[in-house]
Amino acid sequence: MAPATRSWGSPSGKKVVLVGTVSKISQVTSRAPSRRSWAVTIQVEKTKAGTYSEPTFTFTMHSPARAGLAVGRRYTIEATWTGGKYVVDETRPMKDEGPGR
Repeated sequence: MAPATRSWGSPSGKKVVLVGTVSKISQVTSRAPSRRSWAVTIQVEKTKAGTYSEPTFTFTMHSPARAGLAVGRRYTIEATWTGGKYVVDETRPMKDEGPGR
């Protein structure tokens, strides 16, 4: 499995907006000063903006629970390309789309 901080797909713009179901939340090791010690993987169902061609998307964050994320739920997630990976700003709300498909 690829490291949680690695993103797949070839970015054609600076942002992507994805809809997908959370399939896995796992703890990962992060280097100080990063507090992103959780990896969240979604099964991508739809790309609402930008271009993303992979079936899954994994991103790291400080607290999936505080963000309201749960395995089996669908969310709309916005990610920004930083030149080496996509980063999800967890201070922005992630829209809960209900139970996964």
